[in-house]
Amino acid sequence: MKFLIQLLVITFVIFVSTNCTDEEFAERDYPRLITLQVSDLDETGATFNAEIYDRGNLEILNYGFVWSVISDPRLMDSEKKFHTEEFPSDKYSLRISNALRKNTTYYVRGFVQTSEQTVYAQVTEFRSAGSLAPVIFSFSPQSILYGDTLIIRGENFSSSTSNSVDIGSFRANLVEATDSLLKVTVPYRPLELESTLTVQVADQVTTSTDKVSLIPLQLTSISPTQAAAGEVLTLHGNFGILPFHTDIIFNGVIAQEVNLSRNSISVKVPSGLVNPVEIVVKIGVQSTQTDAFEILP
Repeated sequence: MKFLIQLLVITFVIFVSTNCTDEEFAERDYPRLITLQVSDLDETGATFNAEIYDRGNLEILNYGFVWSVISDPRLMDSEKKFHTEEFPSDKYSLRISNALRKNTTYYVRGFVQTSEQTVYAQVTEFRSAGSLAPVIFSFSPQSILYGDTLIIRGENFSSSTSNSVDIGSFRANLVEATDSLLKVTVPYRPLELESTLTVQVADQVTTSTDKVSLIPLQLTSISPTQAAAGEVLTLHGNFGILPFHTDIIFNGVIAQEVNLSRNSISVKVPSGLVNPVEIVVKIGVQSTQTDAFEILP
């Protein structure tokens, strides 16, 4: 009986040892890399470096670096830059000239994306000396309405959410960002007729030399052209609607709004009006008027 127990123990130990050996020496099919020391730190940026020590056998789709003030930077929520050249055999580097705040501690790591997974290297810490200011090359469209998507092209932007874009004195909502393109939504705020664009990345700010313009407010027709107090009147035209900054005024009396859209505004005709009636449409800083309306008794 004792011999049988000893035999079972020896068999179990051999089994476990064999499995551990198989796992230890099993071929890993994903690439492996390490993050090297950051170099060439100055006020224009930094150079990130990594080394590939096992290419694996999976297809390489993308590779590059990811960095953040958070100690565990990942692609989904950090700054990133992809390498555009063919995947190297050993080492690769990228010069980073954007999205680095001066005198700030950052964490950087190399990464490789395969057809099956993203592989990250270990994190390396460094102290930034700064980076280049963002540059605005162009923007489109040149004329906007509230809620429009504005596309800004340039360089040294942030590829994450750490950009801020102001149209005049109002903050735009960031929709999409790369280091060379920003998409923002024009805010529903009373913009000036012409506004500059201001882009801030990290602690660097730039302002456009050209200005973006509001599309002119246009009132083309009203229906009906005659109505009594309390009836609904619809104005047709080209309107940049601001829900809290839109007034339809009949002889100095603000009407009750029924419906607002870019192409039509419906209001109730106020009481107490006397002909002739002038209707003023005031949206933000823009206004237009018409006297092609008659109040009925």
